[in-house]
Amino acid sequence: MGTYKCVFSFYGGKSKLSHLYPPPEHAQIIEPFAGGAGYALRHYDCAVHLTELDDRVVSIWQWLLSPEIRSWVTQIPATMPVGAKISESFPNGSVPPGMIEYLRSECNHGTQGARGVHDQVTTLGSNGWPRIRPRLEYWLPRIRHWTIRHGSYETVGNRRATWFLDPPYQNPAGARYRQAQINYPALARWARSRMGQVIVCENQGATWLPFEPLVTRRGIQSRYQVSQAVEVMWTRGQDE
Repeated sequence: MGTYKCVFSFYGGKSKLSHLYPPPEHAQIIEPFAGGAGYALRHYDCAVHLTELDDRVVSIWQWLLSPEIRSWVTQIPATMPVGAKISESFPNGSVPPGMIEYLRSECNHGTQGARGVHDQVTTLGSNGWPRIRPRLEYWLPRIRHWTIRHGSYETVGNRRATWFLDPPYQNPAGARYRQAQINYPALARWARSRMGQVIVCENQGATWLPFEPLVTRRGIQSRYQVSQAVEVMWTRGQDE
């Protein structure tokens, strides 16, 4: 994956764990809960089809995959001071909405997709800002063949592919997503019905599929999650 593991920072993103999941068994990858598409980025040369319910996240992907993206990238400042506000630096109508949401995702890493997305640049965001344009230059030619659609996972037609499902987790941390209402028994039935290879992500304690431990990841101690969180996975190969 080179130097850059993600194209933008996303709450609960899988860019740091993507190497632990089974490689795709098909040339086509479908992510019905797109988010930051960490798994697909690791296998970017596949035919990748993203679906996402959160309209703000969809706007980011639409911007990234638009023919005009390179002209907008040149307008991103090389640096951004701590305390600067995206809404003031880029007033409404001056740039595409997806660009605004993309830059908000870089204000303080790991907030985009959650209910508390930052508009003001933090120290973390300011320190990482100089890497934005080089990261986009790296990823844009690699993902230009991808597709994005706005909608719920139920609207994705069934076909033989590698399905990577990373829904909001069935715990307090998962409830922080802007789009977090999930009928997990229905999702379990839907996942089992997919054609081909299926990979489903969750956190320890989830029971809607027979999950197996994947890895213990270091988190941040808060009222939403413990400092050591066990990632779990359910998978089914294409011939199972």
